[in-house]
Amino acid sequence: MTPGCTVEAQCFRDRFNDLSALNVQVLGVSVDDEKSHQKFAKQERLNYPILSDLDKKVVKEYGVWKIIGTSRESFLIDNNGIVIKHYKKVSPKEHAEEVIKDVQNM
Repeated sequence: MTPGCTVEAQCFRDRFNDLSALNVQVLGVSVDDEKSHQKFAKQERLNYPILSDLDKKVVKEYGVWKIIGTSRESFLIDNNGIVIKHYKKVSPKEHAEEVIKDVQNM
């Protein structure tokens, strides 16, 4: 529920139909528990799932778990589970649009 996460979540919510039209499945992943995710999703009216990674398995596997917590990175993954783009630094306000443009250009 940090300001950056909130803005990014809202942008993906607002562009959800455009992403869906491009066959993009939006998933959020966080090390917070399911109860906090449900509260956040309801509060922000999210239309996509946020997955709980309490044991930090996913964030460690993707290399985004840092000493201070999870870094704001994302991955574009194809239908075969292959990472086709790693967004190492994202702007919360512009990232959904960036993903849309990248998918359109593929």
